[in-house]
Amino acid sequence: MSRDSTEHLDERTLRAMKRLPLDPGPFQDEWLTAEPTRVVPVLPGQRLLPTLSLFAFSKKSLSVSILSTAALLLVALSAFFLIPREDPAGPDSPAIVLFKKGDVALNRQDQALQLTPGFQLLRNDRITVMTGARLDLRMPDGSLMQIQGEAEIRLLSLNRRIALEQKKGSTYHSVVPSTNRQEYSIQTPTAIASVRGTRFAVENGETGTVVRVTEGSVEATDIRTDEPLSVILSTGEETEITADIKNIEKKRANTTVDLVIYNELDRQRDLWNPEVLKQVEGMHATADEGQIEKIYSRPLEILYMTDGRVLKGVVAAQVDRTLILHTTEGVIAVPIEELQEVRFQRE
Repeated sequence: MSRDSTEHLDERTLRAMKRLPLDPGPFQDEWLTAEPTRVVPVLPGQRLLPTLSLFAFSKKSLSVSILSTAALLLVALSAFFLIPREDPAGPDSPAIVLFKKGDVALNRQDQALQLTPGFQLLRNDRITVMTGARLDLRMPDGSLMQIQGEAEIRLLSLNRRIALEQKKGSTYHSVVPSTNRQEYSIQTPTAIASVRGTRFAVENGETGTVVRVTEGSVEATDIRTDEPLSVILSTGEETEITADIKNIEKKRANTTVDLVIYNELDRQRDLWNPEVLKQVEGMHATADEGQIEKIYSRPLEILYMTDGRVLKGVVAAQVDRTLILHTTEGVIAVPIEELQEVRFQRE
């Protein structure tokens, strides 16, 4: 390198160049196949990589940078909380109507639907059972529940966590033991009853909530206090949680009437062919007639029942003497003995 070519170099660079080895290193075979390296000339005083310093910003630009970062962080957090995530308790399965007596109403997303045996009940369905009426249900885990009027119930969860809200009325529960279920609970305005495998009743009235155990054990909790009070009830015990109690006390319970109700629940369950329940549980309600016709490649059928009811849908299957009818309101089971006439909608 000539003196003229080094005049523009500073003293520090010259000292560094003098320390470089004069003899080349040993030849390496991989050099022959190595990709060429791009060489970028750097002028004296020029930095190869820019450096960033907070002190280099003006107060105005620094404030803008901080606000921009905060906005991006807010958007990221919003996306995290707004993007739907799977329920850790797993997907929902329907509860099935086994038996209905009297005036029972169903509200689903502000739409009134007609309840019939085999009807699928879903999360957030609201059920109203009038005085003297009754509704028997089979829950997704195989447990049984009877609702007696005057009652108002909302189904909160129907997966490995089974939970319902009971604003008023009486419910009777025959809960099967299950290692897969995380929770089975009933919440009233004053109490929560949580169980694993048992038979118990919850009666919610104007003065408070009564929890009564026929078999097994139930934890009853007063949820109105900052530090909730709770008690474990065993077979033949009950407690009443009212507005003026200071301690939850348990006492002996008369469960004679409850035993009759549980036996009736078992009888209603046994009247159903297990294959019918399996067929009903495996189908999902479709709200659009065109979609139902497309699924089965045939027009909707109109079923005239002996009690005056008129049902519209497609018969998806038949198990023994029961038709599985897919309607716009849900999937129901129709005993052939109650069927008077069938017509196609396009006739």
